[in-house]
Amino acid sequence: MKVMLVNTVDAGSGAARASYRLHTGLLSIGVDSRFLAKTKFSNDDAVIHYGLPYGKIIDKIFNRYARFKKRNYHIKNDVSYTMAIHPDRFSSFVSRYNPDVIHLHWFSKGFIKLESLLKVSQPIVWTLHDMWAFTGGCHYTQGCDKYLNRCGACPVLNSHEPGDLSAEIFQRKEKVYRKISKLHVVTPSHWLGQCAKESSLLKNIPVHVIPNGIDTDLFRPLSREEVRQKWHIPKDKRLILFGALKPTGDPRKGFAQLREALHILSNKDGIDRSAIELMVFGAAESKELPEFGLKINFIGRVNDDRSLAELYSAADVMIVPSLQENLSNTIMESLSCGLPVVAFDIGGNSDMIEHQKCGYLARASDHHDLAHGIEWVLQEAGKNRNLSKNAREKAVRAYARTSVAQKHVDLYQEIM
Repeated sequence: MKVMLVNTVDAGSGAARASYRLHTGLLSIGVDSRFLAKTKFSNDDAVIHYGLPYGKIIDKIFNRYARFKKRNYHIKNDVSYTMAIHPDRFSSFVSRYNPDVIHLHWFSKGFIKLESLLKVSQPIVWTLHDMWAFTGGCHYTQGCDKYLNRCGACPVLNSHEPGDLSAEIFQRKEKVYRKISKLHVVTPSHWLGQCAKESSLLKNIPVHVIPNGIDTDLFRPLSREEVRQKWHIPKDKRLILFGALKPTGDPRKGFAQLREALHILSNKDGIDRSAIELMVFGAAESKELPEFGLKINFIGRVNDDRSLAELYSAADVMIVPSLQENLSNTIMESLSCGLPVVAFDIGGNSDMIEHQKCGYLARASDHHDLAHGIEWVLQEAGKNRNLSKNAREKAVRAYARTSVAQKHVDLYQEIM
């Protein structure tokens, strides 16, 4: 069986990591997998670097055109909004490698024009890493439910016109999906699967829920003492870990709620603030981060999985305060390293976190409950190691890379 996975990049983003892990998982069980990427970072010979002649010039032209189309709109909160209008050579790459199945992942950022999907004859599997496939252009709806019927007068665009850009993109998708004969959608979380099934655009297309996978041999519990010594982290502190690439950028990431929760925690009676410290990875020390009342250890950018596994093993609790989330790689990686996670009960988080068994699910957007969850995990983890043991068992049971790859192979064989 020959499979072509398609993602804009092969490393860096959440979708890139998830799709590349599937690629390596497929290779490990004997599937001939190729990975088509517009931007290639790895040295993997099975990753095909996609390029257009004069690609940078074409990108400039069509990026300018996209800005022109969006000129009359004030896109809310700098959310991602994609039109998928760039010309491409997607069908020629497919013809050259002639896969049995095309497996799309995230192909925004000027990679593939939506209409190009009609130029290939192979069955298409499309794993959704956000909501873009069934909206009028936004990647997350920010609470809007117009995708259930028909987009237009888009709140993300701050538009009141029924025939706005979101309606135009919605109609383009409608025409393409109606003409594709062999399209199956995969969602990593049950939440996103339900959204897709209820959407006007995908309601007549088969939707399957298959989680992302992870290398549980790489992401595994390591010696806390040795890791803390290596990273020069205090051995006698309770450590709260969170990632903050752009902490005050996207409101969907929930930084405001995290800030309030940590303020509550640090000012609570009975809490020894000197015994608790924060570890922040993903960014160097930043003036954007406010004073939490707790000491902050800035780790900086972490570019390799081994270092990530060490950080997870060094911490006592991981905080993922996102307000909308599909199936978080960070949560999966944490659990696989035996690190309990505190997050809001939204999106795919409940697929991963079993409440008060391997972490804590706080009420959606409730920073008071988020603070309570952090305190609960710190206290519970100090009593016994069951939380850590349960976290590791959940990851191995549900997200081991080879078993997830086999589930995809079963789907490929079914639709072929």
